[in-house]
Amino acid sequence: MSLSSAAAGFLAPPRARRIPLVTFVAAALAMFPAMRVSAAPQVIETDTIWEGTVDAGEGAHVLKGATLLIQPGTTVRFAPTRDEAGNLASRLFVNGTIIAQGTAEKPITFMSSAKEARRGAWGGIVVEKSVERANLLRHVVIRDALIGISGTHSILVAEDIAIRDCVTGLYAFQELNGWVFQGKIAGNDVGLQFNQNSTFHVEDCEITGNARAGVLCVLSSSPKIRFSTIADNGESGIHCVQGSSPLIAGNTIRGHRRGVSMELQTRPWIVQNMITGNETGISGEKMVFPRIEGNVITGNGTGIYCNYSAYMEIHGNNLHDNRTFGLVVGDNMSILMQNKIPFRHLGQFSFNASPPGADTVPHQSRKLNPFPENAGVVDARTNWWGAAATTEMEKLGENGNISVIEDYFDKPDTFYQEEVYRRDRVAFAPWEKEPVKQAGPPPSDYSGIVGKVTFNGNPVAGVRVHAYSDAEKGLRGEGQVFSPPTAGDGSFSLNVSTGTYYLVAKGPTPPFPFNEPGSDAFIGYFEGNPVTVGSVAKETANLRVIRRATPVVTAGRDPARIGIEGVVLGPAGPVAGAAVHVYTDAKQNFRGPDIFGPQGAVVGGTDAKGTFSLDLPPGTYFLVASKRQGSDPLGAPQPGDLYGYFDGNPLTPEPGTKTAITIQVAGAVDPAPGSRQAATAAKGKTGIRGKVTDPLGKVPQGVYVFASADPDFKPGAMPPHRSQVLGADGSYAIDLPSGGTYYVGARSGDGGPPLPGEWHGFLGEKTPRPVTVETGRVVEGIDFVVGKME
Repeated sequence: MSLSSAAAGFLAPPRARRIPLVTFVAAALAMFPAMRVSAAPQVIETDTIWEGTVDAGEGAHVLKGATLLIQPGTTVRFAPTRDEAGNLASRLFVNGTIIAQGTAEKPITFMSSAKEARRGAWGGIVVEKSVERANLLRHVVIRDALIGISGTHSILVAEDIAIRDCVTGLYAFQELNGWVFQGKIAGNDVGLQFNQNSTFHVEDCEITGNARAGVLCVLSSSPKIRFSTIADNGESGIHCVQGSSPLIAGNTIRGHRRGVSMELQTRPWIVQNMITGNETGISGEKMVFPRIEGNVITGNGTGIYCNYSAYMEIHGNNLHDNRTFGLVVGDNMSILMQNKIPFRHLGQFSFNASPPGADTVPHQSRKLNPFPENAGVVDARTNWWGAAATTEMEKLGENGNISVIEDYFDKPDTFYQEEVYRRDRVAFAPWEKEPVKQAGPPPSDYSGIVGKVTFNGNPVAGVRVHAYSDAEKGLRGEGQVFSPPTAGDGSFSLNVSTGTYYLVAKGPTPPFPFNEPGSDAFIGYFEGNPVTVGSVAKETANLRVIRRATPVVTAGRDPARIGIEGVVLGPAGPVAGAAVHVYTDAKQNFRGPDIFGPQGAVVGGTDAKGTFSLDLPPGTYFLVASKRQGSDPLGAPQPGDLYGYFDGNPLTPEPGTKTAITIQVAGAVDPAPGSRQAATAAKGKTGIRGKVTDPLGKVPQGVYVFASADPDFKPGAMPPHRSQVLGADGSYAIDLPSGGTYYVGARSGDGGPPLPGEWHGFLGEKTPRPVTVETGRVVEGIDFVVGKME
């Protein structure tokens, strides 16, 4: 089948129509170095607050070590001034930190002071070498700028942000890392541009109506673009060029000349997207090697177009009902011809063959038989091509001329330097006979944490919830990220990437979140810590805060020892019989046996007045207290238990001193309906208990137990369920989300394959033995032996 003249122009668009986008990329690259503030901006040397209407004039420069805090409802205006070289001089230039947290009702706006708004009327926000802490923009509107947000070597978190009517919305020039959540990027020339090793996350955004491109990925950038709507952005929804390798996953991409376009040695991973309503769904040429998996590519003019060594791995897609072809091999897609074209590598040109280490033929195209080794092949196996195409494939077989595929069966030859070469072929067998069920975007609810903060049962407003990825250094400062202040009903929302976090609520003072609240301020450690956030569903965590108490340090009795004494306070006053646990690190998440064993540091618990006294060698310690209703002192707190984390952790007293502290304990907040906590509470405790010893019956040090539903679980991977480190008697406890069949093992070490000298073993020795667990019940007595790796 030969293409009509209309279809030919459609699939291989004239080069003149593609020049503006490439020219725009080059122009943008040249423009960025002119971002220096060469006018006379306001210099911010210390922590500063902006509120109301701020006339920034020729701009502002936040120096290293200073933080600019902008309050909700603030409008910041910049004069449309230029420096002596003609560059826009009015910018907010940040070497320190910017925290601009508006609300849905009171957003923060950055704009030009010009009477008539226009693109490029002021410079924009620039963050450069701002790495002391993350720059936070929430409920912020940026408009009419040359580049709305740009930066290098910095960290930026932007949530619920609108960037509109700029030349470029966000420009990650070099190693600008961070996240954009739930942003609305619209009406710019280019929505987002990523350059030079920028590893940004773009999640749950609307990138629409940008004139030239929704997203540009250039120069070895590798952003993750997920769960977003990318629509009606002119030439390209996402354009990848010059070595970029983005992850493009779970998006809806529609209404472009090219939904995803690639050229010049890019390797994107395009997975589980809906790509529809574009002239060409995916287009690639000039040495591009993408993975295209699990997408729905339908309703486009052409589904996928490849040319000039665009060797794509195309698997598991629903590639159907496109108007002309599902897949097209272009006029210049010939590996035989490519070997005659000058090949540039490391500044040198070669002819007839590529230089060593720079092979133009991707690995997979040489493995397909029965095709000749010197023939190029586009690997498009295991896709569903539609009902009619499936019938055709069943009839004609793997060597048939299939009407939805344009390759050398349709146009067998191409020309280069007056010679004729055979065009590359599409390998489509085996094919799927039914639509791929997993193709297309998964549920788009982005991961994060929501909940409420209460004090004595009443909601608390104005408190921030901080998320920490590492508790080893203590849960002080701003953490990895923190929420806006809680609303009047105590609610908060915290967008975080997948991972495990410790949550602490602090406030309502001081205004700068990295300063610790003082005495009598609110503090609340989530008793369900750590919280594991997945890639789809939001986690719910309700926190209860207490009033902070200041430790008192006095002289001790022994100059070589340290003393810690204090009281455990609950909602009704001092708590008698409370266990006080002392840990030297955070490896056990402050649960289970401490340095004194399962019962804690005080035999029999605190006295009738809730007091305790400890005598310890010098060191750094974490202290927690609990009052359990049941007999099990280990594991996560259960309904009715009291639990508290000392807000001054870690504590490192000077030798010869005595430190008086207060540890406040509170009951668990009722879990939100439908949350993972509620489901667990409704089912009761589900898990496995037992003991682990070495071959001599002794307790091996630093060993934890893990459980997996996979009998072939590799011990070097992250275990799905694990215990704390073994207790002094070798005991362990694994809490499980539900019943099922599990395989249990134990090891020491921090990950990777077990190394010589580390402990390792399975229940069942060489062949793991299954353990059947019923939901709501704990299986006891699962004991086994581990040995040292040789």
